[in-house]
Amino acid sequence: MNAAPSCTVRTTCPYCAVQCNFDLHLEQGLPVRITPTRECPVAHGTVCKKGLAALSDLRHPDRLTTPLLRRDGQLVPVSWPEAMAHVREVLTP
Repeated sequence: MNAAPSCTVRTTCPYCAVQCNFDLHLEQGLPVRITPTRECPVAHGTVCKKGLAALSDLRHPDRLTTPLLRRDGQLVPVSWPEAMAHVREVLTP
């Protein structure tokens, strides 16, 4: 089995509506570091404390990594395609 390559992904901070960017550095597919995006037109190369703390949230052992649907009163793991189909079904008039 091949390990995922190291890479950097530019993303938007999830905490507020300002839309600051940061670069999420991955090693073997796991987030290991966050750095502010220098070219971000909103934050001009900075990220607030909450944005910098996103790494601990991404690596938290209780973080959900699989979608869940409620069936017979219980949350059960489902595939991403199944979860997205359910969202489409529920939101489509």
